[in-house]
Amino acid sequence: VLWEDEFYCTYCGKKFGNEPAKLAIHIKNYHETGHRKSK
Repeated sequence: VLWEDEFYCTYCGKKFGNEPAKLAIHIKNYHETGHRKSK
């Protein structure tokens, strides 16, 4: 598989360009919340 210099969410496909940190925060905030509800 040839990866381009673009990070995207594997859950919803939202693109984050070359900012993996923003992608990580997005996944943490939007997609990991369903696994464990600790708030």
